[in-house]
Amino acid sequence: MMHDIYMEKPTQDYYDIWAAAGKHLGNISQGSIGWIKSDPTPPFLENLSFRLGNQIFFVRLEDVDNRIRIPGSIDGLFTIAEGYKSTACILPMKRIDSEWRPAISGWGLIDARTQIPFNPVDLVSEENIEMTQWELQDFAVQIVRNYLTDTGFEVMSYNSHPGVNPSIWFMKDDFPEWVIVNFGVFPQMEIEPSANLDEIKNSAGMVGCQGTLANVFVAAEAEMTNLTDSPIPLYRGHALSVRFEGLEPLG
Repeated sequence: MMHDIYMEKPTQDYYDIWAAAGKHLGNISQGSIGWIKSDPTPPFLENLSFRLGNQIFFVRLEDVDNRIRIPGSIDGLFTIAEGYKSTACILPMKRIDSEWRPAISGWGLIDARTQIPFNPVDLVSEENIEMTQWELQDFAVQIVRNYLTDTGFEVMSYNSHPGVNPSIWFMKDDFPEWVIVNFGVFPQMEIEPSANLDEIKNSAGMVGCQGTLANVFVAAEAEMTNLTDSPIPLYRGHALSVRFEGLEPLG
């Protein structure tokens, strides 16, 4: 299935509030968080997201004085948080003179559903949480993004929604190309092409641009070299093994 996502262009005001919010979360966590979305580029299901221990938090920024527009929507925030089975948060910010600051103390986060402030550390536990389809897709997209960057290409945009294609746009020899990223979980080592591949290739904006496939295979650490009859579950925050053999051009 194809979905349309509004690729909203951020303003300088948004860059400023986004940078201040990211700096605040990095400081209050004392470097203990792992960023998931840590750039101010579209699409904007969330504005920032991070992992802390076995929990993931998706953050929508809010200007308490409603003087600037924040890209995205609360519906988008709930969509991605539900996909990850994680927490949707609001981070209210207030501009004082020329400086953006959290509007409430501590982490500054509010549960988007209950509207109650909370400390994300309180949600972290020792429980093993199995990765969702969204998490695995995001991991696969990250592998391909890193590959493209390391190869010298400029990644223009990306998304990790399992139902949205293409996953990545990048520049090659001054021309835009797109990538459909798929993932498979060991022992699966083949992925059938999408049934609507021709629809994707012929959709508006893609005609005339080279398309490629990227199949990323994931397993628990060392599982690919120590074959077992029963695959090991993939847990959030645990080490993974990856097999990725590059891009496959589409005719």
